[in-house]
Amino acid sequence: MRLTLLAFGSLVLGLAAGCAGGPKLVPVKGTLTNAGKAPVPNPAKSGITIVFTPIAESVTRTYPATPLDPDTNSFEVQGPDGKGIPEGKYKVTVNVMTVEPSPVVDKINATCGGNKTPIEVDVKGPNPVVNIDLSQYIK
Repeated sequence: MRLTLLAFGSLVLGLAAGCAGGPKLVPVKGTLTNAGKAPVPNPAKSGITIVFTPIAESVTRTYPATPLDPDTNSFEVQGPDGKGIPEGKYKVTVNVMTVEPSPVVDKINATCGGNKTPIEVDVKGPNPVVNIDLSQYIK
């Protein structure tokens, strides 16, 4: 009886340890620029959303970035529990909402918004940094 309880306890602990695993989560930091400058003419008067969507997953999850800091053009992707997002390849969408429309804003939204975005990044390592320069995608 004692051996049976010991075996059962070991099995339960083993299963619990296996369930605690899962994908490695990493907090992402990065910048969003346009030819090395602010991504839009007046970032302080614009709302810019940056969203990471895993490429390989069959279930569509999205991981929004923190609001873009207009002074440093920086953002973070902390994931739903603040511990980061799973390592892997992601499509990144960028959308700009502004009261001052411009050709640059129109190009960003048309090129990098929604499912058609050409921006793909590989998130891996202990402290990944993702620097996105929109001039590489907007012609």
